[in-house]
Amino acid sequence: MNKQSRVLLLLLLLLSSFILHPSSFCFASPPLPSFRYYGLLADEYGWPVLRGDNTVVILKNGTNECARYTANELLGNGINYILEAAIDNATGARYAPYALRQGETVTVSVVVNGIEQTLMGGSSLPVVGNPGAAVRVDLNLGTDVDGDGLSDQWETALIINNSGGLYTNIYQVLPGDDFDGDQVSNQGEFGAGTAPEWADDVFEANQWMMNADGLLTLCFWTKQGLTYEIFAAPQALSGQGFTWTHVPFRTSPSSTERMNSTAAQSSRTFFYVTPTNTYKMYRLEIHR
Repeated sequence: MNKQSRVLLLLLLLLSSFILHPSSFCFASPPLPSFRYYGLLADEYGWPVLRGDNTVVILKNGTNECARYTANELLGNGINYILEAAIDNATGARYAPYALRQGETVTVSVVVNGIEQTLMGGSSLPVVGNPGAAVRVDLNLGTDVDGDGLSDQWETALIINNSGGLYTNIYQVLPGDDFDGDQVSNQGEFGAGTAPEWADDVFEANQWMMNADGLLTLCFWTKQGLTYEIFAAPQALSGQGFTWTHVPFRTSPSSTERMNSTAAQSSRTFFYVTPTNTYKMYRLEIHR
């Protein structure tokens, strides 16, 4: 029997075995588009975790690891992690051990320098959704025993310890209060990464001028890792306030690319805006 005949005989034997015993064959299903979890991971003080912090975000189904991502603020758009959950089509065997199915329960863990961290609000995530869809989940390191959305460490170190005895426990520190009287709530300070005990730590322009190219140059105090946008308004009041409009900008006077948002890389960030007769006021906002 030549080689070609042997191959043909083997194929016929396999086919006959499948016809007589189809249940003995198990075919894995092909993968579907992934389901994405994404968001901003911040530390106990509301500051974004940076790519140099050796921090890994891990998606799990039970004890099985399904995806991981090293936090990186350069993703921009107000996020620093993405977890792509591979989706199986729920027929037959899973095509891979890490593949998930719609509706399954998953958790997240964060490991810093090899040590798993506690997360405010716990480790549960929304169940796995439709293939190709996504859900944003912002995460914070630390604990939140009183469930007010503020890190216990942040409340203790920055407010209680600077209150001169006014506060003695975390339950007295309320999200809607304004400890330093700068017209930004404690919750707002935590989300912006600004100091709740220092009234001068606000979204304030450090300098502004017209440069040689006719661009309005705005320099704001920023927090590394947060993503910012610029909004502008005419001087005239509209109803009870101003009408603010999102405006594009450049991050370098020589750049031709106009951006809608940018992730800050230092404590000061320059924004270059093409001036118009319409807008007289400009402000900085965090992109979420």
